[in-house]
Amino acid sequence: MLRSILETLFRWLVRNSVFIVLIPLYRWLAIRERFENGKKSLVLFPQTKNKKKVLALSAEEYRGDLEVLASLKGFRIFTIDRKWQTRLITCFYSRNLQGQPGIVARHYNANSISDPKIYEAKRFAQEFMSKFLGHLYRCLPIDVVLLYNVRYLRDLDWAEVSKKLGIVYLVIFREAMVLTSDTFESFSRRHREFGRFKGDHIVVSNLLLKRCFIEPGFANEKEVTVGGILRVDGLIKRLDEQKPEVPPPLVTMFWWSVHLFEGQEFTRLTTEAIEAFAELAMVNPGVNFIVKPKPIHVRPTKYINRKMKFRKGPSSFFQLKEFGNRQIDIEKILDRVYPEWMIVGNISIEPWLDAHYLIMKSRVICAFNSMTMFESALAKKPVIVPYFDYFRESINSSKYGYHEFLDIFDVARTKHELKTLIEWRLSDNVIEPTVQERREALFSSHVSDLSSGSSAARVGALITDLVKKNI
Repeated sequence: MLRSILETLFRWLVRNSVFIVLIPLYRWLAIRERFENGKKSLVLFPQTKNKKKVLALSAEEYRGDLEVLASLKGFRIFTIDRKWQTRLITCFYSRNLQGQPGIVARHYNANSISDPKIYEAKRFAQEFMSKFLGHLYRCLPIDVVLLYNVRYLRDLDWAEVSKKLGIVYLVIFREAMVLTSDTFESFSRRHREFGRFKGDHIVVSNLLLKRCFIEPGFANEKEVTVGGILRVDGLIKRLDEQKPEVPPPLVTMFWWSVHLFEGQEFTRLTTEAIEAFAELAMVNPGVNFIVKPKPIHVRPTKYINRKMKFRKGPSSFFQLKEFGNRQIDIEKILDRVYPEWMIVGNISIEPWLDAHYLIMKSRVICAFNSMTMFESALAKKPVIVPYFDYFRESINSSKYGYHEFLDIFDVARTKHELKTLIEWRLSDNVIEPTVQERREALFSSHVSDLSSGSSAARVGALITDLVKKNI
């Protein structure tokens, strides 16, 4: 009831352009400054000389990239979370309209004759945003508006209007991997449907992704730069500073969603992988085992909620409720296979631990469908993939994107073989030089280009140049 009243009040404030309330609300409550250490604070003194001020939209989605930008000399990073943007656009695009298939393509190609409904919604939204952002940017000057993708409605009007107000509209594209021809065609088709890029520049992580923007005509050669992945700089720095392993040895499983593929074969694979992990932990009390899911891939149990209370950063409680309840209950499997797991303490579920930290600390990595497989490979770690025979023989195996890269990993064909490979790699984790050479070449071509040095330096120089040209 209260939520409904507040939503109605907010909609009235927006529809009536009550900027005397809206501007302080967004200036002081919605927008924060992000620092290199990940901490956030109010933006008390926004007008800093000789510093480029970047406002990152949908700031939850950058996974460490904003901290890298904040570490650059001459930059300040301001952020706004997607919920604040969604509240604004919902005043112009109904939730029903937002949920319609193709809504983003319709927004890009809005036409008063062929699609008057979206055209009018966009016109009203941008008329409001022009006044709203005009007031906001006077008290919070911005040089660059940053997006992590080109396909989310909540970002588009904010970015397009910012560009009209003289702000650089930049995208650091966060969908990093094109592993198959189907993925390449899917990206290209989507960008072809969007028509033409409305911003200034797009940064992608590798040449394959650059082609996904240029070949469909969404952007031209000069509008897309291969800049690598910002957070990979941090991984490379950790590799350069790597210290000897401290016992006890650690095995990390980068967990995956049970909904990656339909069918009982994948559900069985997912369950058996955790069972194997628990069985190994039970007979190896001197080895630590960590299951690392994304927060949205775990059920909000008492165990997980306790961990959430002690973590730094914003709560993920609502994400846990919305998505986690659809996942396999990892705790139930651990309880069934290894009843003393909480008492012994050598296996745990850690949704919020930093992935790069775990890669560096682990002797062995287990994963199925994650960029951490390539990052772990770059770090010269053994990576074991539970690609069991019954899934390999199922109809879903043709959709698995890592087929052509399995030669750089250790592949387990059965649950028993998964346990055997992990035990072997605990005692012998050396990677053959020829395999490591192929790992690094694939990382550069399919994940993050390593050929031109620091990603942060390249992106920082690009932003500086864009701002200079925009003055």
